Amino acid sequence: MFGDENLDDTGKTAWTCLACYSCHEACEQGVHTAGVIRHIRQRSFDRGAAPEGVRKVAELFARTGMAFPVTGLTKKMRTEMGLGDVPTTAADPAALAEVRKLLRLLGYPGAEGGGGEGKGAL
Repeated sequence: MFGDENLDDTGKTAWTCLACYSCHEACEQGVHTAGVIRHIRQRSFDRGAAPEGVRKVAELFARTGMAFPVTGLTKKMRTEMGLGDVPTTAADPAALAEVRKLLRLLGYPGAEGGGGEGKGAL
């Protein structure tokens, strides 16, 4: 569908998409534009060309099973809302093992918890 030579031109732009699907809904030709953008992002990620923030999220997810860090601010806000501790995947060894198994099946090299660039599940 896309050659790697085209990713240099479109790879950076694909990460600005908000995934709102309005382009998909508006397309009179029935092009699944959001799917195309997802494909471009994945190819870009596979080549190690994803933005630094995306790579950091992927590495954190591989390491902890969470897509965002549980910070002191997160804990404070939850307490203020009357919520308990954040249930984390990292606190459940079986759940974290399952996340890493899925990442291994998808070919993500950071699946053992060490992070890394390359194929990932985005």
